[in-house]
Amino acid sequence: MIKPPFNAEDQSMRTPLCLFLSFAISSFALAQPSDGDKGKRKPPEEAITACADASEGSQVSFTLANGDTINGTCVNHRGQLLAIPDEHLARMKREKTGE
Repeated sequence: MIKPPFNAEDQSMRTPLCLFLSFAISSFALAQPSDGDKGKRKPPEEAITACADASEGSQVSFTLANGDTINGTCVNHRGQLLAIPDEHLARMKREKTGE
């Protein structure tokens, strides 16, 4: 029989170990893979597909995997044409002008 490294009744080691394991597991679960893009998220594939047959400045709409329909404008972002949600563009404009 394998003996545990500490007595089951000894709480002095059990609590810190449990806390450490909880922290380590949650940190690992929340970690996002980094593509060298400094933590920036990638646009959904639907936003790219929506602009496949459009030109920059075109108004498009697309449906996300969760069923939400997004209205957006095709924008050249880092050399790729993709749909940016209109509300996101409006927020960016407000932040830029300081409104």
